[in-house]
Amino acid sequence: MEHAEFLTAASRQYAAYLHEAFRYGLATGDQVLQALKEAEEVLHKEMEDMTILGSFEAVSRRQQLTSPQALRELYSMAFDICDKLWRVPELWGWVQLAKARSLSSQLGVHSLIPAELRDRTVGDDEARELIHQEEQTAKAITAAQEADRLRLRGDLYRIHQQMAQHKILKYALEVKNGTPVSWGQVGELAAQIRGRRLGSNVVTVDWVDLRGSFWLVVSSSADASRPHLEWCNISVDNVVSWKRQWLDPKPNANFDGESAFEDEDAEEEDDDFSLRTLDRLVAPLSKLTAKDDLLVFVPTGILHSIPLHALWIEDQTPAIMRNPIVFCASLTVFSQCCRRAAETMPLPLPPPKHHHQQREHRQPSWNMVAVLEDGPSCRFPPSEREDVYQDIPRLAQRHGATWSTGIAVTRQFFAEAIQQSTLFHYHGHCELDRDVLADQSLQLGDGPLPAREVFGMTLRSPHITLVACESAMQGITTGNEPLGLVTGLLCAGAGSVLGTLWPTPSGTGRFFSDAFYVELESQRKIGELEGSSGVDMVVVDLAVALQKAVRAVRRDANTRKPYHWAAFVLHGAWFMNLRRL
Repeated sequence: MEHAEFLTAASRQYAAYLHEAFRYGLATGDQVLQALKEAEEVLHKEMEDMTILGSFEAVSRRQQLTSPQALRELYSMAFDICDKLWRVPELWGWVQLAKARSLSSQLGVHSLIPAELRDRTVGDDEARELIHQEEQTAKAITAAQEADRLRLRGDLYRIHQQMAQHKILKYALEVKNGTPVSWGQVGELAAQIRGRRLGSNVVTVDWVDLRGSFWLVVSSSADASRPHLEWCNISVDNVVSWKRQWLDPKPNANFDGESAFEDEDAEEEDDDFSLRTLDRLVAPLSKLTAKDDLLVFVPTGILHSIPLHALWIEDQTPAIMRNPIVFCASLTVFSQCCRRAAETMPLPLPPPKHHHQQREHRQPSWNMVAVLEDGPSCRFPPSEREDVYQDIPRLAQRHGATWSTGIAVTRQFFAEAIQQSTLFHYHGHCELDRDVLADQSLQLGDGPLPAREVFGMTLRSPHITLVACESAMQGITTGNEPLGLVTGLLCAGAGSVLGTLWPTPSGTGRFFSDAFYVELESQRKIGELEGSSGVDMVVVDLAVALQKAVRAVRRDANTRKPYHWAAFVLHGAWFMNLRRL
């Protein structure tokens, strides 16, 4: 370890020296970027020794033994060189690398072979043997003495080389190794999306911190020549201050963490409305995108906590009203979620269930649950609990789903149901310890289900809706990794996750859910009428369903303020497959 630390320190210092020399014309941009690339590889390899421990434990251990700040400094220097030389394609590449590495740094080897990939290796002796070898070698590295670690790391590297040649296992390695998507891969993905969305354009929108200000790196399938770099004209410090003032809980807030944003008196159209301060974060999109383009938002740092989709693009129009939007931590994850969704062949929807205690259907299906039981950190009005417990059976029966409510939704029940689902809906309470991000949890009938346990589940590419306060809140560690239930579910194999950014009124959640599933059903019926003969599958657009549900919530006088409708965000794939009825 001491030798590795020496090599890491030396490579970082050399890269920093060349970066300083570049300022005085004593080094070329190519020399600096090459040195930064080599230093980044060395530091990433060192950090892999920490991620070998697994999932959330990896984050804690890595932050104790290495400095995430060092990696951020390397990326910052690379961004700086690309910016000064106006090498936008190279800047785009470094941005993708930084975000892909950021996610891989928090994940362990053991959590990165999702169930849907393992299932596809049944009968493939080579794949199963490679998975076994990787797991055993990873465990050996964890327990090895320093003298043996280098040899074992070499063994693991050779195993990964073999896995990279396997048509299925290579997908797991892309996330594990933090492999960024290439410009060509983005073009291929955009072509696939355009095909499914009948020619609609897809635009990826990355935010990056350059010299303390936010910039946009925008790439469009309509202009595949190069990405565009645009200044947002707002500093990182200003956004941090805005979040502290408007979204962070007030001192002595109640159980739900009441914020100033919730109580704001100003209307959305008023010049002094809080969100108007942040509109500059999306303003450049007015000239780079068109109405109804699918926008893929890839935030960075503090922006994971900001309702970017609620900001005005043009003519007093929030982004989500103009465009369907999906979020992701990195384009690598987005690409994999889309692949999962495309390759998942759903079973027919089960018939309506009236007795929620029975679990006769053990095949992947639609499952809907609600838990609004009082606990140490949450209290619910009895009338709202009754409304929710009445709505869930009605919603489930309307859409052919199995359902359960209250204390019957135990942790075991939840785990079994979600792992057997093609669509899973949860309405309840999400607890977020802002000091211990890994302890974000869903409240169930017999206690909390922490995010750390979600990483260990084996999901089969379902769409998951979490109507729970702050279920989509991605706490950001000092290493810039988005942590929380969304990350856990996507890495466990979910195709897409719809959640909320802040504590949301339960009644608003019920209103939104009705509108969302009505739109999915409408799309399914239209797809059946327009579909080709002999095709037994219908593609439904989750991003459009979210957009239309948000429009419905915003139109209602009681829920017109962004506090209600801007909470809902979609992560992962923009679509899912439904079987024709």
